[in-house]
Amino acid sequence: MLRILFTYIFILILNFAGPANAQQVNVSTIQLTSPLSLDGLIVADDGTLYGAEGYNGSRIYEINMDGTSSIFASSLSGPIDMDFDNEENLYVTTFNNSGVYKITPSGVVSRYATVTIGPSGIIINRQTKDLFVSHFGSAPFSGNTVYKVDSSGSSSVFVQDSRLKSPVSLAIDDSANLFTPNIGNAKLYKITPGGDMALFASLPTSGAMFNIGHIAYANNKLYLTGNTGRHYLYEVEADGSYQIIAGTGVPGNQDGEGLSAQFNGPNGIAASVTGDTLFISELNNPSTIRVVDLNAPTGIENSQDKLTGYNLLQNYPNPFNPETTIEFNLASSGNISLSVYNTLGQEINLLLSGYYDAGRHRIRWNGKDSAGINVSSGVYFYRLKTGNSFLTGKMLLSK
Repeated sequence: MLRILFTYIFILILNFAGPANAQQVNVSTIQLTSPLSLDGLIVADDGTLYGAEGYNGSRIYEINMDGTSSIFASSLSGPIDMDFDNEENLYVTTFNNSGVYKITPSGVVSRYATVTIGPSGIIINRQTKDLFVSHFGSAPFSGNTVYKVDSSGSSSVFVQDSRLKSPVSLAIDDSANLFTPNIGNAKLYKITPGGDMALFASLPTSGAMFNIGHIAYANNKLYLTGNTGRHYLYEVEADGSYQIIAGTGVPGNQDGEGLSAQFNGPNGIAASVTGDTLFISELNNPSTIRVVDLNAPTGIENSQDKLTGYNLLQNYPNPFNPETTIEFNLASSGNISLSVYNTLGQEINLLLSGYYDAGRHRIRWNGKDSAGINVSSGVYFYRLKTGNSFLTGKMLLSK
């Protein structure tokens, strides 16, 4: 009880003092070839991005990094949010008919469970195969429940609490704790596997009705969008402290460094498989998907900074199509090599080889093998060899 009290006091202090200094991120845009009104987003294990059409729509779209899209599933009554199981089946909440639907990898749609009117967020515990569904309700702030759906499709109340007021989305951490935010008052709650619920963070609100969109979990952190009330992207740490990492707060469509970029009703959010890239849908800009690179570079190419060791940075953007940038730091001059490998451990392209000075270096890979042929979508590894040492990174090509 004391821990909860101290956490709450700490959050109040943060809200009074303002958010912490933001990490360096970069915002860019995927310009869609056809305008899509999208709500929830999800990234499959193979890196494919999917978007749900929302409460007044009926379709799930597969979205490519070049902005093209195709219909993956249809005839759904207001699809809101999605998640995948270990067999690549997609589960979708349908707002208008109290449903949870299952979509197979081949696109076959069937009703999986019934909860109550106005289901919104959905998340899967991949260990137990249980689904959890948050209850937006028939009207704003009327929902106050998180449902549990077992592997047979049977649903039951997991948590019902008056503090929940239209919890719009769900995330799950590595310890199977659930996190759900109220769309209006921007209070974020943590629910343990045993069903105990406590306030985890209080994010800023405005005079608007909606101040929080969806939530995603990646690399021990939570990421939340500010919807139409707050045009921000928030990052919440494991202790409940938060910071604004992107957005000026003024609606717009500006790309660039996080705090100088602008969103226009940021809503759905999904993390890449590697957890270093976020994809965001915007309520007021249906022609775009915003891409947030959480590992934006802060150094200068070939800088001669004094380095304490060798360092291989995460490529950016990631996922990518068709090109990506790889950076590395050398503590001292010497012979190095940088190669790309497939998941079988086969070298497909030698990007660099030779003598390089100490400092930061950067190279772009165009997604081709050593013969100049485009490689297929999937996971690849890049390895920096310095003397007898190796550093390896993981990247995802998504076409």
